[in-house]
Amino acid sequence: MRIFQLRFKSYASMRMSIILSMIILGVVMRGGHATPGTDTKLSKHGFGPLTFIAQAPGPRGPPGSPGTPAHVNWKQCVWTNINEGKDVGLIKECAFNKHSDSTALRVAFDGDYRVATCVGVTCCRRWYFTFNHHECKHPAPIDAAQFHGGDISGHNVHEHRHVEGYCQGIAKGQVRVGFWVDSCKFSRYHDGPADAYTGWMSSTRIVIEEVPGPQA
Repeated sequence: MRIFQLRFKSYASMRMSIILSMIILGVVMRGGHATPGTDTKLSKHGFGPLTFIAQAPGPRGPPGSPGTPAHVNWKQCVWTNINEGKDVGLIKECAFNKHSDSTALRVAFDGDYRVATCVGVTCCRRWYFTFNHHECKHPAPIDAAQFHGGDISGHNVHEHRHVEGYCQGIAKGQVRVGFWVDSCKFSRYHDGPADAYTGWMSSTRIVIEEVPGPQA
């Protein structure tokens, strides 16, 4: 009987140990209560918050290779001492190769011209550009007029003059740019006697340049 009781106590003790072990194991496997997490706001791309860390500038890179200069299409025709006494007609002409239909032409005259012998009467002469024998229409003629109001001195003063402007609407290809003299057809003085003179004892230039069209 005593042996049975000892065995029973031993069995009961072992059984209790097994139960305690199972309880402890269950707690460990199930784990305790975790601390609730916090929601993260997403960026507009769907990722978490972006963190930017300022960095010191890196070392300066090597110089780049030289760029290609913009292409400029221009030309000048130069004459010396043309001493042209025409009162009406073509003074000089310069041929130019225009590359595009959409561009404009800038033209300039540099040289001497004058009007004289206007003794006691009014007189006027007009110098102007043509493009393939037509004056500019877009936006307007490129010209300059010299008028004398009939002073009695009949002075004969030669001075340097500059005439410049832009012309649009000229087709690509060869363009013959002319510089002419004529009466002042836009005024009531076109019939007056006038002695025109161009290019006296100096250089005469016609400069032509193809340029982009104007801004809107």
